[in-house]
Amino acid sequence: MPPYAISDPRAVPASSTAEGVMLDRYRDGDESAFEELHRAYYDDAYWAARRLLNDDQTARDIVQEAFIRLMRSMNSYDPHKPFRAWFLRIVHNLAIDHMRRRRHEVVSSEFTPSATVNHGREMEADETTTRVRQVLAALPAKYRRLLQKRELDGQRADAIARDIGVDYQTTRWRIHQARKLFKREWTHRFGPAVN
Repeated sequence: MPPYAISDPRAVPASSTAEGVMLDRYRDGDESAFEELHRAYYDDAYWAARRLLNDDQTARDIVQEAFIRLMRSMNSYDPHKPFRAWFLRIVHNLAIDHMRRRRHEVVSSEFTPSATVNHGREMEADETTTRVRQVLAALPAKYRRLLQKRELDGQRADAIARDIGVDYQTTRWRIHQARKLFKREWTHRFGPAVN
């Protein structure tokens, strides 16, 4: 009997058994298990976010964030409950949070005083730009190029995928890895980022 076999199939919903095994494999260092989850649930998550946000790129960004959250909070998943519903709840919550932030930004921008605030922001922006360049220079070229295309040039992930000749999901995954490396290097040099 395999180590993850269940004596009573009714004890755990069939839809969650495979996902629980994949999460266990990922915890044990098998990154291909996470890629399997990504392939299996990307489309469902995308359409759930797309229905709420009515924006393709934002929906893709939300789904990517949902997979990042999944990696961070996989220990909170209860294998006795359906994985799909649990994961789509993460997507739903992130989409709602995004809509709230967007609404808050629109309201806040109407009340921002301009002259002195803008001068202070320009000085901060110059220092931040210098730091960003230092951190980017420390990254491996493969990741540096991805971050420059996505974060500095504002290219969409699908355009980057075409440019580098890699499929969209792999490109998104590499961008995620590049962001992690950037954050680690930034924290090493300058301490945790303050928002």
